[in-house]
Amino acid sequence: MSYDFSKTLRHKGQSNESLLLDWFELRGGIPFASYDIQSNAVKFFKNVYNKTVQPDTLNRLWRAMRQEYVSDRDNSKLYKHGFTFKEISEGKGKSWVIVNE
Repeated sequence: MSYDFSKTLRHKGQSNESLLLDWFELRGGIPFASYDIQSNAVKFFKNVYNKTVQPDTLNRLWRAMRQEYVSDRDNSKLYKHGFTFKEISEGKGKSWVIVNE
């Protein structure tokens, strides 16, 4: 029998945005690409928070968070949570690194 962490973690009522910020914090500077959000973050939400989220939903959310950061860094949710991000070009795709300042 597995332990149900959803009863102990503070996720009830939290938005997808706040849970995605938690995922970024746990990554601790490990580079990620869109496909990581669409697969690993979705699995993380399901396994840890028992919350089903569509991959495209998280990808749109990440795009919106990036755009907000670029257009108004000081008032962006990433910056307010102490994060900065850097884009890395590797071959054909883009990836990013989130750093907790």
